[in-house]
Amino acid sequence: MIVSIWGCRGSIARSHKDLIRYGGNTSCVEVETESTRIVLDMGSGAYDLGQKLVKKGKLTNQHILLSHTHWDHIQGFPFFAPFFIKGSEWNVHAPGGFSNTIKEKLSSQMSHEFFPLSIDNLEANISYRDLKEGELQVGDIHVATQYLNHNVLTLGYRLEASDGTTIAYCTDHEPYDRTMAVKGYQRKENSTVITPDDKHADFFAGVDLLIHDTQYVASEYHKTEGYGHATVEYVVDMCLAVGVKKLALFHHDPNRTDDQVDEILQMAQDRVKAANGTLQVIAASDNSTMKLENSEGKPHFSQGVSESTKPAVIVDIEDDVQPSKTHNETSKGSAFVQQLATPQEVVISHPSRDSFEGLQADGVDAVYVKDDESFVDRVLKRQPSLVLVRHTGDSQSTNCMIENCKRVRLNGGEWGHAVPYLVTVPNQATLEAIKSQGDSAGVTDWVVEPFKQSYIRTRIRMGIARRTCRWVPPVIPDNEGARVKALWALRVLDTAPEKRFDRITSLCSKVFDMPLVLISLVDTNRQWFKSSAWHCPIPGGGKEKPSETGRDISFCGHAILSDKILVVPDATQDERFADNPLVSDVDGLKIRFYCGCPLKIPNIDSGVDEAKHRIGTLCLIDQRPREIDDHQKTLLKDFAGMVEQELLNFKQVDAMMEATGSVATKKSLKRPSAAVVA
Repeated sequence: MIVSIWGCRGSIARSHKDLIRYGGNTSCVEVETESTRIVLDMGSGAYDLGQKLVKKGKLTNQHILLSHTHWDHIQGFPFFAPFFIKGSEWNVHAPGGFSNTIKEKLSSQMSHEFFPLSIDNLEANISYRDLKEGELQVGDIHVATQYLNHNVLTLGYRLEASDGTTIAYCTDHEPYDRTMAVKGYQRKENSTVITPDDKHADFFAGVDLLIHDTQYVASEYHKTEGYGHATVEYVVDMCLAVGVKKLALFHHDPNRTDDQVDEILQMAQDRVKAANGTLQVIAASDNSTMKLENSEGKPHFSQGVSESTKPAVIVDIEDDVQPSKTHNETSKGSAFVQQLATPQEVVISHPSRDSFEGLQADGVDAVYVKDDESFVDRVLKRQPSLVLVRHTGDSQSTNCMIENCKRVRLNGGEWGHAVPYLVTVPNQATLEAIKSQGDSAGVTDWVVEPFKQSYIRTRIRMGIARRTCRWVPPVIPDNEGARVKALWALRVLDTAPEKRFDRITSLCSKVFDMPLVLISLVDTNRQWFKSSAWHCPIPGGGKEKPSETGRDISFCGHAILSDKILVVPDATQDERFADNPLVSDVDGLKIRFYCGCPLKIPNIDSGVDEAKHRIGTLCLIDQRPREIDDHQKTLLKDFAGMVEQELLNFKQVDAMMEATGSVATKKSLKRPSAAVVA
């Protein structure tokens, strides 16, 4: 694994004679294995990286993981040269919220008021995926994610190569217990309570390299408290506690000169020496490269990671896409965000609304309930996405908070068991006094006052995102670029309805007694329906049948991951689909049964008939649980073969028209106009 740092400065890019050795570019780190490249953040350092990649010509199936969308982590995005090269392929992943997607966030900095080109002017094939806590596979690198303590949704990343080499990238992050910013990280020995700071340390336990935010030192923290950044003392102590091998001090303050960084580095090394530690500490610098090799034969997901933080659910595309399997019997889940179809509601017990004014912009509706004897009854009636309670600091408030939390957990059924329960406390001393009792009662998160509006909004969004959700968006296949290219080459997307396809879906509807049959083609970010036999209520109560849905909520996106037919007898009982909007949304399809047969066409680049791409499905859908027998599966495969032949005929018609240029030929074939969707 080769790690290259292209930008290590925090907050703003700078150029100055005193910033030569460590550099002035903002966050950008490149990680390479033999077959995979991951770019961590797109600060101003991404410009130089982009120039290098253009010269090398390595521009397909590349990956970007953004920690968050503050300017110093995305300002290089519009200047990244590979984005302006046709045929370049990039997958962008970043923390997702509820009100807008990562693509929409990145588009905002490229609106015409701020930039001469819009995000739609980028010529590369770029896919965007929103992430939360969990895990995902990126090429031959397994990635775990964890929320960091910043004033906007921020993810830390732990990357493990196939040979067991590990690095972690955690920027920007402030200690949950702010006293640790000054005193350093302390883990209580023999304690059964695992604090948020403990979980953060466990996340990067045993890694070969940790790149961590160390923008400040303890003596500065009184001026920077609440900014969302760590101190060197806090990070060094965590590394010593969990066996990190090498620490790279990162996100240097923009006012920090080279000499001052040297002094901080020496202080960190002295701290390690005083603790008799073996941790190697360096200061990250622009245009530096490190080669990491694993000589210990560590297993996948190093044993250094505690059971409380090991990611869990893996979508195994080689295992016929069966319901997600657990890893080490934990339940953290896929890292992909489930875009929630309806606004999220938070019930708040708080006398002041000033700190929560911005929630509406986050796609969250705040409902304020007086903290009295009827509080729990109102909460149980509304069943919000999160409950937030303000603790005033006295014993009566403690008793009330604990009793109410217990009642919600006991009387709320499945919702009451899963709902996040967040409590704000007036100071750190109060938290330490009541935390054990509160955790036992079912409190899921704590926030110490005072806090900024952006901070509490982020913690609310984090709590909702962590909520158990039985929905796994489909994995993107490794051959995605070639697969989409083959689909577009058919020139079938966005064409008018045709009887030859409609006859097949209509016949399937009758043969299988299905209220909905679709010929669904899975495009980059959507599934588009070439034909549909629709004999069930239209979603939303309208008269117009949908022509497409998002790929992230599609069942067909799962079906194209295998050559075998995907059968879901009852979606409400399947961990991959139970909370999918197409299953659970009040005005949606309410899918219960799904059966999808992949549609395959030859690989247009290889010329080998056996090499085929799965471009979509012929699928059967019902709003009641069903089963399908082997004879029916055979029939469905025969119908799918008919669709495949018509799709290939579609392409042959195009080739004939282009070869002859004959208006008469085009007219006689009654060929509808086609648009290639790029």
